Amino acid sequence: MTGAKIAIIIVLIIVVVAAIGGLAYLYFASSSTSAPYMPSMPYVPSTPYIPPPSDPYVPPPVTAPKPSPVPTPVSKTIGGNAFNCATLGSNYFVESNTGMQVCRKSDGSGNWGCPSNWRKLSSAPYCEYSDASTINGKSFICPSGYNPEAGSSMQVCRKSDGSGNWTCPSNWTKIGSAPYCT
Repeated sequence: MTGAKIAIIIVLIIVVVAAIGGLAYLYFASSSTSAPYMPSMPYVPSTPYIPPPSDPYVPPPVTAPKPSPVPTPVSKTIGGNAFNCATLGSNYFVESNTGMQVCRKSDGSGNWGCPSNWRKLSSAPYCEYSDASTINGKSFICPSGYNPEAGSSMQVCRKSDGSGNWTCPSNWTKIGSAPYCT
């Protein structure tokens, strides 16, 4: 026999063996009610996402000073100007310490405000005297229950109940952007 015939016979034997093996696999796979045994792979969880640390500096919120344990008088003179909490309502008292003065609500809520002719600030002394009866030569008298709040770019009458609501004096026009009252 020549080398070519031997090679053809070897190839035929390999094909026959492979076909028999394939048929045997199909027979046993179809006769079984379960899938062929496959060893399970161990579960390896991926590394969880850990966000980078946030900026460690968080500016503190602007808050009023803590309430005094004992209510003090309803009015007082500060810097020669009357500081009368009665303009906010009957349940306010003067809280005045070194460097700050506010009208504190006596219900223990911590709410505070400033009397008429005093404007509310976001830091100590929290209330600052402001003769806001005229702004730019125009009369600026707030309605009852509201206090003038004026700054370099705005002027409004802020509701004294701590809600943040505001309005303009009757002779001023309310607009949607600074200075808010014109």
